Amino acid sequence: MPKRFLLLSPWGPLQHFARYLKAITARLDKYRADPARDAARLCELRPLEQRYWRLVAERKGVVDERLQEFRWLLEELRVSFFAQELRTPQPVSVKRLEKAWAQLAG
Repeated sequence: MPKRFLLLSPWGPLQHFARYLKAITARLDKYRADPARDAARLCELRPLEQRYWRLVAERKGVVDERLQEFRWLLEELRVSFFAQELRTPQPVSVKRLEKAWAQLAG
């Protein structure tokens, strides 16, 4: 985690942090059973993450509210992909994130 993670993260997503940690554990358990499935999901997630981090770098680390929301949507997509049984508070998919990105970057 980056320095000042707790101070810089909005309260809403922090309330889901325990679920994110459970999702990590679930992903590791599932990875042992089916690493190919994990790799396929990661291939879907990676382009979205790379775009996000590229924009953060271009902005020299300055993150506005919409970009921060997108970042947390990425976390929810991760939960959806790797620990679906933990559910997400809102519907999330690659298609929805692509649409959110178009609004963010456009």
